[in-house]
Amino acid sequence: ATDQVNNNTGAKERKTQIINDFENSSIGGTFKCGTYNHNGGRSSIKINEDGTYQFIYKDLLLSKGEWEIEDNILYLYDLDLSYRHEIIINGKTLIIKKSFGDFEAYEFELYE
Repeated sequence: ATDQVNNNTGAKERKTQIINDFENSSIGGTFKCGTYNHNGGRSSIKINEDGTYQFIYKDLLLSKGEWEIEDNILYLYDLDLSYRHEIIINGKTLIIKKSFGDFEAYEFELYE
């Protein structure tokens, strides 16, 4: 049981470091609407030009709502769940800063 706790702590520290590295960088970039995929499309975030989004995992809609951008952070507002996802914009990559489940620090690449 102790090994499991240590592994979980190490994973959380790695995720925190990834997020901090991107937040403290000046990489940023131009944001584009479209579909961003993780793990070969197993998970995706669809950012629509009409200001809406869908967060999908294995063909299951996890979250939907409206989005807005402030600096290099993309905010996804799920009005049904009263929840706000926070995502760092890094060029054609989105890095999840705050989300439910185990999605923190996941990287989603723009599918073109």
